[in-house]
Amino acid sequence: MKTITSDALTIPNALSLYRLLSLPVVLYFAYQQQLTTFTVLLAINLFTDILDGALARYLDQRTLIGARLDSTADAGMYLSAVVGIYVFKAADVAPHLAILWAFLAGYVISWGISLMRFGKVAGLHLYSFKTAGYLQGTFLVWWMAVGFEPVWYYIALGVGVLACIEQIVLLLMLPRPIADIGSLYHYLTRNRHAS
Repeated sequence: MKTITSDALTIPNALSLYRLLSLPVVLYFAYQQQLTTFTVLLAINLFTDILDGALARYLDQRTLIGARLDSTADAGMYLSAVVGIYVFKAADVAPHLAILWAFLAGYVISWGISLMRFGKVAGLHLYSFKTAGYLQGTFLVWWMAVGFEPVWYYIALGVGVLACIEQIVLLLMLPRPIADIGSLYHYLTRNRHAS
């Protein structure tokens, strides 16, 4: 983490906390099969996910607790997305489950490796995961509101699978978790220059 502020009560952290606390509400509307409300809340959560990172960098308010809050809130968003797919769009995705399972397996494996190696979930905040999250979030809101586009589904989840692979490789290589590491390329380049 390049910058750590001593004050954990920041606007970016409040946005991450909002996403985390809104999870039961989002899941409730999925349970109630309220597609429009579910989609609006999911879109708001996706927007605040983009906003919290941008504000943290712009306001120089990056914190370790913020990185952990963001990663935990991201996991909650993935959970709500999977529940939304199951409740509202299971028929659309039924013929295309393999890549969804591959992404979810990679995500869970990366969490498992992080917990085994470091005793906590490491919020590496890779560029690939950010890109995958933006693609997946945009696709998911489009899918819920407008309709299923298989090509975009495969692109969004394919980028996610690649991000999971990159994260797994880094988690196996790193001596300790490093927030905002960027990418495997950045890590290898820094280590080569440090040698």
